[in-house]
Amino acid sequence: MPHSYSQHLNLLTPTERTVLKRVAEYKTSRQIASELGMSHRTVQNHRAHICKRLGLAGPNALLQFVAEEITPRGNTRHMSTDTHANE
Repeated sequence: MPHSYSQHLNLLTPTERTVLKRVAEYKTSRQIASELGMSHRTVQNHRAHICKRLGLAGPNALLQFVAEEITPRGNTRHMSTDTHANE
């Protein structure tokens, strides 16, 4: 049985969720790195770990996941790393 959306997020660390949120905003790894104060390579590693944890494979799998799981909801509030969602 496939994981539900919330189960997917529970597989990720807080930093991975933050990176995934930025990916959902269609930001590049370099933009994400600049915003989070980490190296471009560190962001690439987080993206690779996210794909591994979510069972995603292929060069565009993470973007496809974002498009299918996040974009249809109309926002990314479900991915908030804060305890208070900004609504």
